Amino acid sequence: IADNNVIAVFGDFRSGYTIYDRLGTTLQRLDELYSVQGMVGFKIHSRVGGAVVRSDALCGLKIKATTGT
Repeated sequence: IADNNVIAVFGDFRSGYTIYDRLGTTLQRLDELYSVQGMVGFKIHSRVGGAVVRSDALCGLKIKATTGT
């Protein structure tokens, strides 16, 4: 951990951070992969994103390097 890097964030995440569900969920049927066992597999892709909407609601914890003597 480098000096002065933020290692954790604390605060009111409900008002300070928003998670967005993106449109465009895709479903892929995997017939060939499991055909030997007589099964069918499915692969689902879903996109999400997030952003800080109120930076004053969150606070970062920084590490301060100390020298050993």
